[in-house]
Amino acid sequence: RRTRRGGPGPRGRGAGGLVWQQPRTGQDGDTDAASDLGFGSLRGPVTGEFSDGSSLAAGHLALDGDATSLTLTEQAVLEQVLPGGGVRRALAEHITVVQDENGELSLLHAEGDVRLEQVGDNNEVSWLEAPVLTEQGGVVSATGLVRWGRGTLAFSGRDLTLNQATRQLRYASDVTMEVPADAPSSLAGMSFSSPGGMAWLLPENSPDP
Repeated sequence: RRTRRGGPGPRGRGAGGLVWQQPRTGQDGDTDAASDLGFGSLRGPVTGEFSDGSSLAAGHLALDGDATSLTLTEQAVLEQVLPGGGVRRALAEHITVVQDENGELSLLHAEGDVRLEQVGDNNEVSWLEAPVLTEQGGVVSATGLVRWGRGTLAFSGRDLTLNQATRQLRYASDVTMEVPADAPSSLAGMSFSSPGGMAWLLPENSPDP
């Protein structure tokens, strides 16, 4: 049987009601459901809060009994309070979140008009838009045409990877970069293109999703 240590699990409300499936128990006393506590769904509009101040909202929420796996659909929003300060917000048609046994985020997967925004403790904002996005092990991967920006800097291209440990951002191909004419930068008014892709090293402590 699976055990889980205490973590910042969610408290949720669903105006449309609750459906819950109790786990089935075999002859050996073990349950064969996804969770020892069962699994179910809340029908929306659904809102919820985590003990660390993070929050969620969606039209529909599916979860297992110990809240290690959450799936938000229909205008899903997940807002996370970051350990080092700042806030990150994910918006999409479909968001799946998986927590480890300590309640820490181990997987974030989002599909459908995905937008990821992050505000650092210095109020600097970065954002990312993509059809599909996955974060696992400190690496953000987004497929298809992906737009990313911070301050006056903005890129677009295909298939982005962002390693949060090394702060390296990579596009696989078809990259364009534009800097507004009024940007406080020596690159102001310039634009670049690179069919072969791009690698970019982000500064330390940048608020990048």
